[in-house]
Amino acid sequence: MTKLPKRTKSQKIGISAADLLSSVLTKFCNVIPVPQERDLGIDFICEIMQDEHPTGKLFNIQCKGKEEAKVESDSIQVPIKVATLNYWLLQLNPTFLIVVDRQNDYFYWSFPQDFLGSLDKNWQEQKTVSIPVPLQNRFGQAMDILPSQIVSIVNSHASVTPKNGDYLGTLTLGNAIDRAAIDYGLHVLRTPFHRPFQYMGMSISDAARAVSGNPNKVGNIIVDSEQAHMLLEAEGNFINYVDIELKKTAP
Repeated sequence: MTKLPKRTKSQKIGISAADLLSSVLTKFCNVIPVPQERDLGIDFICEIMQDEHPTGKLFNIQCKGKEEAKVESDSIQVPIKVATLNYWLLQLNPTFLIVVDRQNDYFYWSFPQDFLGSLDKNWQEQKTVSIPVPLQNRFGQAMDILPSQIVSIVNSHASVTPKNGDYLGTLTLGNAIDRAAIDYGLHVLRTPFHRPFQYMGMSISDAARAVSGNPNKVGNIIVDSEQAHMLLEAEGNFINYVDIELKKTAP
């Protein structure tokens, strides 16, 4: 019998998961697959669409099948190579990790930059890092709008738009100066205190889910940790003021 190349189980899972995710995101985004020869750890570049019009706001996606991950009590743990994580951190547009549950048609997402910012810099000495993808960060095939937290992160991070339709040109290994916090080991507050302004304009219910907090009688949400104290103040059904106090600083 003639010898031919084989498609591995991992490749089958990856292709199927990517196709399913792309079919859902296409409702809200212009989805551009990254060719395999240029895939260094990013599967898609997505541009948010407003009705029929592009917005110029881009984000990147790395897609994984749930079969490739380990499910724990409140999150899915996905091992990612440190080299890949560094590549994500160099991007000027935000990169999301999305786990596809093909059996139940659910999608779980994480913004790894937030998690990495909470770690000791020693993670750079490892071969891989397990990235937690919270089970609460979930959407399904029937969603009719992008999750507000994803949109908020894109709005606050995205800075490179395609020139002359060259979406692949937005991927970069340079501009490391924009990630000086990584190079110099500066401490970054972890979620939900990282980028607190993102909660401005959110509905009370969306903000409560985002910070895993409970609104009080007037709709305000208070979040406390050893690092910080944060107040999300409501007016009507939306958050219109955010105040954060640091309890300690890095040495």
